[in-house]
Amino acid sequence: MAKKALAPSNPVTSRDPKGRKFMSIVSDAYDKARLNENEAQGVNEASGLASLVSKFIAANRHINPLTKKEQIAAKILGSNKVIGFQDAIRVWNVEQPGYEPTMPFSEDVLRLCAKENKKGADWRLVWINGFSLRQQHGIAGCNIKKQPCFDPNYTRWLEAAQNSWATQSVEVGYRLLNFKKNFSDMTWHDQNDEIAKLGEKFERAEEQVVAEACLTIFMVKKERLLKNWYHRGRFQASDGDSVDVGFFVQGGFRISYYWDHGAYSILGVVLSWKSA
Repeated sequence: MAKKALAPSNPVTSRDPKGRKFMSIVSDAYDKARLNENEAQGVNEASGLASLVSKFIAANRHINPLTKKEQIAAKILGSNKVIGFQDAIRVWNVEQPGYEPTMPFSEDVLRLCAKENKKGADWRLVWINGFSLRQQHGIAGCNIKKQPCFDPNYTRWLEAAQNSWATQSVEVGYRLLNFKKNFSDMTWHDQNDEIAKLGEKFERAEEQVVAEACLTIFMVKKERLLKNWYHRGRFQASDGDSVDVGFFVQGGFRISYYWDHGAYSILGVVLSWKSA
């Protein structure tokens, strides 16, 4: 059964278990100092404690170690090609999944991808929270002053007529994606034929996955993918055209449509390696 998209979480406060743990550490340090009355008054009245604590929190809030399997993947592919699940859930502010993530890709598969990367491919391992395109839009918004965002000038896909595909979520978990622009200047059907020639392990990536991966990579690594092309997806818009995602520039991530039977240089394919 597919795991549902993870839900956004509320901020942790000092009243929550993790907040109380932090406060207990501070309390233990205070007790361990064995202050006398004058020393306690001096400590309490000293300025800069709030600033010191704020700096400590800021310096440590984004330390999210990779799991052992993710560390192996990073060693094989390179750390710049791996987004661990802790970072992915942090930047989207979602709850911990409540289970230890299973790595569906073997070390042999990752080594094959690393070998292909040396030849010009761009295989990346990314944790996906499973959001629909509409959910991603609801979280990221379309304010270009707050990057990343969706392009505020591309809004046809937000119309009710597009609900059938724009509201579909995907399975939560790892994806192995090749962000090299494959099979441009081809019709959608010709692209499918070329994908089939690669073998049963490969498929056209889901639009939701490509969008979330691009936004996550930007939020974690400040790297912008699909800057001058679209991933031609699986969905069809209400008018029958294929749904295309990308062209991720300062103006925002775009969701657009192009005619299936047209061959365009700006329409490529992000390949996905099927999990075991």
